Amino acid sequence: MDRNPDNEAVPQVAESSLLYFNVEHVRSVVWRAIRSAALPLRLVVCDLSVCPVVDLAGARMLATLHKELQAAGIGLRLVAAHAVVRDMLRAEGLEERVGYFGRRISVADVIEEFRTSTAQETPIASITALAAT
Repeated sequence: MDRNPDNEAVPQVAESSLLYFNVEHVRSVVWRAIRSAALPLRLVVCDLSVCPVVDLAGARMLATLHKELQAAGIGLRLVAAHAVVRDMLRAEGLEERVGYFGRRISVADVIEEFRTSTAQETPIASITALAAT
């Protein structure tokens, strides 16, 4: 940040699976990051590349988070999920709600698509991984 003041701080959260015992904690961490953003957000990108497993509770939490964010005027995109995670998320219908999250979609792709579609500088939160405990 000191060398490149134009860089945006990206909230980092611990790496883990998204399972029934940590979903509420993860949801609250995401909302805390959103509320602490310096400017209003329009897009949250969850990078699931370091999340090896998502169970049914995790998939449903992401669906609920999507609804809550949508009600607040914020989009949600999921990227870099492993095959087994994509299967679970698709089984819960998340791809139809949040958009395509195939294995080759990256954070950069989603941000570029968002910026192109909105044609404005809007703060974007990237949740690099989801938290446990």
